[in-house]
Amino acid sequence: MGEQIKFYFLGGASEIGASSTLVQVADKSILVDCGVRFRKGNQLPDLNELTGKSLDAILVTHAHSDHTGALPVVHEAFPATPIYMTPPTQDLVTILQRDALKLMRGASDHEGEIPLYSEKQVVGMLDNVVPIRH
Repeated sequence: MGEQIKFYFLGGASEIGASSTLVQVADKSILVDCGVRFRKGNQLPDLNELTGKSLDAILVTHAHSDHTGALPVVHEAFPATPIYMTPPTQDLVTILQRDALKLMRGASDHEGEIPLYSEKQVVGMLDNVVPIRH
Protein backbone atom coordinates (compact mmCIF):
# COMPACT_ATOMS: atom_id res chain seq x y z
CA MET A 1 0.00 0.00 0.00
CA GLY A 2 1.29 3.48 -0.87
CA GLU A 3 1.97 6.44 1.37
CA GLN A 4 -0.99 8.43 2.64
CA ILE A 5 -1.32 11.99 1.34
CA LYS A 6 -2.84 14.64 3.62
CA PHE A 7 -4.02 18.10 2.59
CA TYR A 8 -4.54 20.98 5.01
CA PHE A 9 -6.26 24.01 3.53
CA LEU A 10 -4.87 27.04 5.34
CA GLY A 11 -6.79 29.56 3.26
CA GLY A 12 -8.53 30.06 -0.03
CA ALA A 13 -10.50 26.81 0.03
CA SER A 14 -13.91 28.47 0.44
CA GLU A 15 -13.02 32.07 -0.36
CA ILE A 16 -10.89 34.19 -2.64
CA GLY A 17 -7.57 35.16 -1.12
CA ALA A 18 -4.95 33.75 1.23
CA SER A 19 -4.60 30.62 -0.90
CA SER A 20 -2.34 28.18 0.88
CA THR A 21 -2.32 24.38 1.15
CA LEU A 22 -0.04 22.18 3.21
CA VAL A 23 0.56 18.80 1.56
CA GLN A 24 2.07 16.00 3.64
CA VAL A 25 3.32 12.75 2.12
CA ALA A 26 5.11 10.35 4.44
CA ASP A 27 7.63 12.53 6.32
CA LYS A 28 7.67 15.36 3.73
CA SER A 29 5.73 18.62 3.98
CA ILE A 30 5.20 20.97 1.04
CA LEU A 31 3.43 24.30 1.24
CA VAL A 32 1.64 25.14 -2.00
CA ASP A 33 1.24 28.93 -2.26
CA CYS A 34 0.94 31.41 0.58
CA GLY A 35 -1.17 34.42 -0.33
CA VAL A 36 -3.02 37.28 1.31
CA ARG A 37 -6.64 38.42 1.56
CA PHE A 38 -7.38 41.92 0.37
CA ARG A 39 -9.48 43.13 3.27
CA LYS A 40 -8.99 44.63 6.67
CA GLY A 41 -8.55 42.22 9.53
CA ASN A 42 -6.85 38.87 9.11
CA GLN A 43 -5.08 39.04 5.75
CA LEU A 44 -3.00 35.88 6.21
CA PRO A 45 -3.80 32.19 5.78
CA ASP A 46 -4.04 30.10 8.96
CA LEU A 47 -0.29 29.74 9.50
CA ASN A 48 -0.89 28.31 12.99
CA GLU A 49 -1.29 24.95 11.25
CA LEU A 50 2.47 25.10 10.55
CA THR A 51 3.45 25.48 14.21
CA GLY A 52 5.84 22.76 15.29
CA LYS A 53 6.19 21.40 11.77
CA SER A 54 9.05 21.53 9.32
CA LEU A 55 8.66 22.48 5.68
CA ASP A 56 10.67 20.70 3.00
CA ALA A 57 9.61 23.01 0.17
CA ILE A 58 7.33 25.86 -0.82
CA LEU A 59 5.84 25.57 -4.30
CA VAL A 60 4.32 28.62 -5.99
CA THR A 61 1.71 27.94 -8.67
CA HIS A 62 1.53 31.50 -10.02
CA ALA A 63 2.37 35.08 -9.09
CA HIS A 64 -0.99 36.56 -8.07
CA SER A 65 -0.78 38.13 -4.61
CA ASP A 66 -3.60 35.96 -3.31
CA HIS A 67 -1.13 33.08 -3.86
CA THR A 68 2.21 34.79 -3.01
CA GLY A 69 1.52 37.84 -0.84
CA ALA A 70 2.36 36.13 2.47
CA LEU A 71 5.58 34.45 1.32
CA PRO A 72 7.81 36.88 3.27
CA VAL A 73 5.95 35.99 6.48
CA VAL A 74 6.20 32.22 6.02
CA HIS A 75 9.81 32.51 4.83
CA GLU A 76 10.74 34.26 8.06
CA ALA A 77 9.36 31.29 10.01
CA PHE A 78 11.09 28.76 7.70
CA PRO A 79 14.19 30.56 6.37
CA ALA A 80 15.98 27.44 5.11
CA THR A 81 13.02 26.16 3.09
CA PRO A 82 13.50 26.57 -0.68
CA ILE A 83 10.77 28.39 -2.60
CA TYR A 84 10.21 26.93 -6.07
CA MET A 85 8.66 28.90 -8.94
CA THR A 86 9.22 29.44 -12.63
CA PRO A 87 11.48 32.33 -13.74
CA PRO A 88 8.56 34.39 -15.15
CA THR A 89 6.68 33.89 -11.88
CA GLN A 90 9.79 34.97 -9.98
CA ASP A 91 9.98 38.18 -12.04
CA LEU A 92 6.33 38.99 -11.35
CA VAL A 93 6.54 38.11 -7.65
CA THR A 94 9.53 40.47 -7.33
CA ILE A 95 7.52 43.32 -8.87
CA LEU A 96 4.40 42.57 -6.82
CA GLN A 97 6.30 42.30 -3.52
CA ARG A 98 8.10 45.60 -4.05
CA ASP A 99 4.79 47.23 -4.98
CA ALA A 100 3.15 45.74 -1.86
CA LEU A 101 5.87 47.30 0.29
CA LYS A 102 5.08 50.74 -1.15
CA LEU A 103 1.36 50.25 -0.59
CA MET A 104 1.88 49.05 2.99
CA ARG A 105 4.14 52.03 3.74
CA GLY A 106 1.49 54.39 2.40
CA ALA A 107 -1.26 52.72 4.42
CA SER A 108 0.81 52.84 7.60
CA ASP A 109 1.54 56.54 7.08
CA HIS A 110 -2.07 57.54 6.36
CA GLU A 111 -4.23 54.93 8.08
CA GLY A 112 -2.02 53.67 10.91
CA GLU A 113 -1.95 50.15 9.44
CA ILE A 114 0.92 47.92 10.53
CA PRO A 115 2.76 46.47 7.52
CA LEU A 116 2.61 42.67 7.22
CA TYR A 117 6.35 42.48 6.54
CA SER A 118 9.47 44.55 5.96
CA GLU A 119 11.74 45.11 2.99
CA LYS A 120 14.35 42.92 4.71
CA GLN A 121 11.84 40.05 4.83
CA VAL A 122 11.02 40.49 1.13
CA VAL A 123 14.71 40.51 0.14
CA GLY A 124 15.37 37.41 2.25
CA MET A 125 12.43 35.60 0.68
CA LEU A 126 13.44 36.56 -2.86
CA ASP A 127 17.00 35.38 -2.17
CA ASN A 128 15.61 31.95 -1.28
CA VAL A 129 13.73 31.44 -4.56
CA VAL A 130 14.83 28.47 -6.64
CA PRO A 131 13.77 28.99 -10.26
CA ILE A 132 12.48 25.86 -11.99
CA ARG A 133 11.57 25.38 -15.62
CA HIS A 134 8.63 23.39 -16.94
